[in-house]
Amino acid sequence: AGKDLEDIEIHILPPAAKFYASQRWHEEQEDSWQGETLVRKMRAIVSPELTRRILGLGHFIAEVKPESLKASVLENARGIVGKLGPQGS
Repeated sequence: AGKDLEDIEIHILPPAAKFYASQRWHEEQEDSWQGETLVRKMRAIVSPELTRRILGLGHFIAEVKPESLKASVLENARGIVGKLGPQGS
């Protein structure tokens, strides 16, 4: 894709963490646990597909790194709120 790989880190809260722990998002992902929170790490491209996958976690997202990926998730979430929120109706 011509883009650089970045260190991705996503923290997923329970109870969704157990469900997502059984899924492979990337062939080189490394999952670990901080208590009941799933910490998923991988080297990947910050892409629209990854952003959409993270958005699919909904309110079970606890943390997203790097900042460029977090910004993409927030921008997309704001777009959804803008279209579906009270002022966007």
